[in-house]
Amino acid sequence: MNIEDDEIIVPNEPNANDLPQSVISTSFISVSRVSTVSLDFQFHPISSFSNLSNASTLQPNFRFSMAQQLQHFQDVNFINPISDILVYSNDLVLNTDEPLEIKEKTNSKTHENLLSFSIKPLYDKIQINTSVEIPCIVTFKGDNTDLELIEKYRQGLDLIFVVDISGSMRSGKIGLVKATIEFVITLLKDFDRISIIGFSDSAFIYCPLTVMNEQGKAKMTEIINGLGPTGGTHIECGVRAALHMLADRKVCNQVSSILLLSDGCDNDTRSVNNRIQIAIEEFKPRIKGSYRMHTFGYGRNHDSFVMSLMADLTNGNFYYVENEVAVSDAFANCMGELVALLASNVQVSLTTKNCGIPFKLSKLYSNTGDTIFTMPNVFFGDKKDSVFVLDFEAIQENFIGQKIVPIEAVATFTLKNGEKIRKIAVLELFIVGKDEKVTKDKSVLLEYYRVKGAESLKQIIEFADAGKFAEAREVARISEEEISNSEVVGDPKIQALMKDIKDSKKRIMSKNSWISGGRAQLSSIQNSHFNKVAMSNCMAYQNSMQFKYSQLSKVYIDSIVTTINYPKSHIIQRNFYDTPPQSSSSSPTF
Repeated sequence: MNIEDDEIIVPNEPNANDLPQSVISTSFISVSRVSTVSLDFQFHPISSFSNLSNASTLQPNFRFSMAQQLQHFQDVNFINPISDILVYSNDLVLNTDEPLEIKEKTNSKTHENLLSFSIKPLYDKIQINTSVEIPCIVTFKGDNTDLELIEKYRQGLDLIFVVDISGSMRSGKIGLVKATIEFVITLLKDFDRISIIGFSDSAFIYCPLTVMNEQGKAKMTEIINGLGPTGGTHIECGVRAALHMLADRKVCNQVSSILLLSDGCDNDTRSVNNRIQIAIEEFKPRIKGSYRMHTFGYGRNHDSFVMSLMADLTNGNFYYVENEVAVSDAFANCMGELVALLASNVQVSLTTKNCGIPFKLSKLYSNTGDTIFTMPNVFFGDKKDSVFVLDFEAIQENFIGQKIVPIEAVATFTLKNGEKIRKIAVLELFIVGKDEKVTKDKSVLLEYYRVKGAESLKQIIEFADAGKFAEAREVARISEEEISNSEVVGDPKIQALMKDIKDSKKRIMSKNSWISGGRAQLSSIQNSHFNKVAMSNCMAYQNSMQFKYSQLSKVYIDSIVTTINYPKSHIIQRNFYDTPPQSSSSSPTF
């Protein structure tokens, strides 16, 4: 908030009847603008602290000079005094979630038939007398169902927004985040629930999990409008509050996610990683069902290590939001995944079989590097692939005409209706003579170069983390050259990968460029390409639902910008977009 030359901020005495029972007193002071006149600058503290005995580590201090008070009111964007806000402590019992009747919605197709599982080789034939390396892919493919049907039969969501409301979120940052959450609410139905938690030096629970009917949405709008930045950054406190809420809720919805957004570093960066891991492990046995934590690192100054860690530990995604325009895309991609979910908890086990021909499984591009590994969630209209490589020695002539099965894959996963499924796929290869034509499957080749590029990005990150920037740039150069000479260089996804590898060289020029957004960008991009996940800085892997939500979010945010007159602390500039957002083919209904 900027103070003009002819204006000054003057505090008014708060009305105690308007205040919630569990709040930090200095957060609830109304302000008004008046002309510069003679000043009678008085501060009126709230007298009752009966409910704050063990709720917060903040110590109120009412001994402000005039200059300090002016600075205080410049920096603080005051919290909405309408809602019953709780200052989080471990002693709270958070079982006040609104009741919800869980009903399974089914369509005419069985869920299992909506998902295929297969193995595909680069070559389906092997010529005799030739040593050969064969990349292969393990593929899950989700049915390309109509978007209206996906939304109609989707599962109910429990979403907990954990929003950084520290002082660094002032000006347009918090305004756009608020508008984006409002957009997400327009997508929700009366079988969804959300809660909003803000964190600065402490965590503030603005509401329990609330059903998204008309009344619930109106309540959320009230709360969102009151969010404002103040204080430091205690990430662990926000995480604990969200985990505690998941653990204590009386009813668990079908899909549960924590969406955490921060633009800074924790107050204690040296211990935050360990504290976050302890918190997640502590609540794990108390939380019924599964959940994912999706983290959104805003700007160049956030801690990409801890944001990635939180996502990795809960099988979520880390979204790097480099600038304001990327906020709505990041949330649209996240919501598109949640709504279009088809299968989760995907695990694959590969077994080599004795087929009478010498070979070895020489390379496996998986999250474990082992023959047992997990794969990302699968969505409607989506395809997820893992890559492995087989090396065959020269095959003798007496094998001509035979079919061999060198690999068996067993997959287990949980369908959207909660059903646990086990499927088996085998790799079949045919032995042919030297003169028979062998063709390549370019879809396999594309996935092969995708994971090779993603592996290079991982190596670049490791070198840069160790301060070996010259070595990191050399890895980028070699990878870019190899992919540019491949047969799939013209594919749009490969083009996006090459662009990101080329861009990585700018991010690893020095320690300063690396810590000022470079690491966050490469961590997000590497995850995007390796797991085929759409990010705001890599949209190549969007599924159809994500694309729809991305378009709708731009229309919605643009309408907010053009029709709402934000107070000065909440102004959202139109130049956040390099080009005006594109409207979808039909007008959205909110």
